[in-house]
Amino acid sequence: PTMKHTRTEGDTDAHDERSYHVLHYLVAGSPQTQGKGVEAFRMLTQSGTTTIPGVDDRAEFQKLQVALGWFGIESSVQDGLWEVLLGALHLGNVTFSGKDDDDARVADECAKDLAECERLLGMTGLRLEHELVEKDIAAGAEQMTLKLKPVQAMHARDALVKQLYARVFDHLVHCINSALTTSVAYDATIGLLDVFGFETFKRNSFEQLCINYANERLHSFFMDQVFTDEIALYQREGLPVPENVNPPNNAEVCAIFDSASKTHVGAFQLLDSQSRQAKASDTAFCREMYANHEGNAYFGKADSHLLASNKLTTEEAFVVHHFAADVCYVATGFLDKNDSKLSDSFEKKLRQSKQPFIKAVIWSETH
Repeated sequence: PTMKHTRTEGDTDAHDERSYHVLHYLVAGSPQTQGKGVEAFRMLTQSGTTTIPGVDDRAEFQKLQVALGWFGIESSVQDGLWEVLLGALHLGNVTFSGKDDDDARVADECAKDLAECERLLGMTGLRLEHELVEKDIAAGAEQMTLKLKPVQAMHARDALVKQLYARVFDHLVHCINSALTTSVAYDATIGLLDVFGFETFKRNSFEQLCINYANERLHSFFMDQVFTDEIALYQREGLPVPENVNPPNNAEVCAIFDSASKTHVGAFQLLDSQSRQAKASDTAFCREMYANHEGNAYFGKADSHLLASNKLTTEEAFVVHHFAADVCYVATGFLDKNDSKLSDSFEKKLRQSKQPFIKAVIWSETH
């Protein structure tokens, strides 16, 4: 699902849950892993669950290869796909040395993973380390290089991994849609609605906010289809409409996330706005959430029992009363996780990649 672009494994407290199954298939089935198992990749082991009873990951990888072939994605193209995903996994292995306030450095023991990542992405010699420990910023007409702290470098690494995965995902959707396109006239279509799962954990962060917002929007769409459109059809056909039909309406919940009125600004716009501030912080974002939505019945009050039970304050977290459950979102890390745009420097290097699959991805994005 596309909402998984927002997270990497281990971002949440979802212990005993395995996600990104395709990456487990890849490691089990591809000879390009050179005999490495999932335990060699940090991002696949964070939840503590690497296998599913009754599922043969190697066999699933073979099925996946066949399925991609059905959509015209040849084996040579697939090899490039696997290389990019493995490159992302090796990038996820990179950790940083230094204390909290020190300038980050790639840990010595991660040098091989970084080199392998560069090789798989066709970026050998392009000094990918720069994108992890430094950030180029514009100060008026001048360009400055900011040294990142270890925690900031971790977020930079995760942003690169997420963007690589997201762009591969979008390219595959493009390839599949192209394969399904037909010039033959047709009168009917079959639409599939993939309803996102709802998530609530002991600690809920930006990933859960995105997933639960998507769930709310799909819930709204489903209610419109089932109730509103059906009532309109009854009226057009001259059929009696049952009295006291009050379909569920979650517009106020959605407004917490995407409202753009003069008096109430949604969470996503508040995040973007806060990110542009000179002294941006997760705490300031949290204050803005309360200032904009405390009057909304679906936004938790400052004395919410969920805040108290988790020993959190209104400067650290907020509660949303979703249709499925009340969720307490901890704002720590929201700004960093929302900043998923690739740096101009990395984008330039990516466009210099000699990796055929990456070249195809970039070409499809520009045509």
